[in-house]
Amino acid sequence: MQWIDAALLGLIQGVGEFLPISSSGHLVLARAWLGGDRVPQNLAFDALLHLATSLSVIVVFRREVLSMVRGVPVLLKPMRWRKSMSENHDFRMLVLVAMSAIPAVLVGVIFKRFLEGFRERPDVVSVVLIGTGIWLLVASRFRPGPRDAGVREAIAMGFAQSVSVFFPGFSRSGATIGTGLLCGVRREIVGPFAFLMSLPPNLGAAALKGKDVFNAEGNVVNYTAVIIGSAVAFAVGVAALRWLLPFVRRGSLRPFGFYCLALGLVSTCHLVLHVF
Repeated sequence: MQWIDAALLGLIQGVGEFLPISSSGHLVLARAWLGGDRVPQNLAFDALLHLATSLSVIVVFRREVLSMVRGVPVLLKPMRWRKSMSENHDFRMLVLVAMSAIPAVLVGVIFKRFLEGFRERPDVVSVVLIGTGIWLLVASRFRPGPRDAGVREAIAMGFAQSVSVFFPGFSRSGATIGTGLLCGVRREIVGPFAFLMSLPPNLGAAALKGKDVFNAEGNVVNYTAVIIGSAVAFAVGVAALRWLLPFVRRGSLRPFGFYCLALGLVSTCHLVLHVF
């Protein structure tokens, strides 16, 4: 992999991870259009790109992350858990983020073999992108409610996140933000929480797959490409996050819905024409 290709994939990851357009779907289509020989599939490299964008979340939401870290000591005091859920904001946020990650982690573990062969198919991604577009157009009609994120909302958004893990091309941020709005979570809350809840599964995937970058068998990646791709993903991720948050508070998901719908249709037509 050349450094320019790594930078391009980093750009796609940084933009697609946070804007509701599916970074995984765009990475699959980019590889298909650029050619597998030029940009081969490499799950370890993809995991490190996700690690880079996770660092973007940590930087942008450093106060919230530090808040959750302050809630960790309460985990050592089970007798205080119930009371702390209502009185300790730091502990409450830590628990909600952890609970929201459980469905995605279970899907990733149980369906690991299926997902590894399923996620790199451009035909599947194209169809799912159309579904993402329809979902975003529907979700844009949801009126935000007055609620903070609670246990039920965290679980519902967690299941939405697991759908994005199962179906490559289904936007994780679009799924979680749309579900949060459907559950009546306030706009100023739903965006930050949707991005914070991505940290456990993304960091877990990076830990499991990242070591393969240094494995000479199968996942060979030029170290320069890894550094450049990760740096671009991190920088673009920070910019995308800071741009998107105000947009979520006062904007609409409709533009992203139309984009995903158009891209899915164009990609599907391209694949059909290529077959014939």
